[in-house]
Amino acid sequence: MATQQQLIDLFGAGNITCLDVSDREVFKSAGIEAAELFDVGLPDRLTGMFSAEVVSDPETFDGVSASIGGTQVTLVTLGAPHSDSDLRYYLNPLDGQILLARLVAENVEIEVVNESLGNFIEFLYRIGRYKAFSKAADDSQQADYKDLLTAYLTTLDPGSLKESDNWWSMVIRQL
Repeated sequence: MATQQQLIDLFGAGNITCLDVSDREVFKSAGIEAAELFDVGLPDRLTGMFSAEVVSDPETFDGVSASIGGTQVTLVTLGAPHSDSDLRYYLNPLDGQILLARLVAENVEIEVVNESLGNFIEFLYRIGRYKAFSKAADDSQQADYKDLLTAYLTTLDPGSLKESDNWWSMVIRQL
């Protein structure tokens, strides 16, 4: 899994957002396992697929009450696909899954995008590496790298790329 140093090397030292150590107890008392948010962090932005800096509520790391499968839960907001999106990435503390959701009362949409927070961060890191590599690569090199990337991510988190209309499947096609 990606480390904080790997994220810093790729995205830059001032472009990683972590929770403050003081929040660790709040998360622990709420039963939320999210060590990666303290120890690794999230990139502030990966163009076209992730932004920790959003222009409207809920903001990154806000708790959001939702009903999932008939169970009331407080989801942890991780960011959005882009800064002005009404979709949000959430950590579900009940099972550790990462959701991409629009939680509008009359039109709730939820998709599981990753089985764990670690996998989510790894996806962002690996796709970010691909994007950095592709700037100087020819079409053949990009295609080879994309094939390797897809195989790696599929092995890491099979459900995330299982269907052609899954979020990550669409992201990979657009690379």
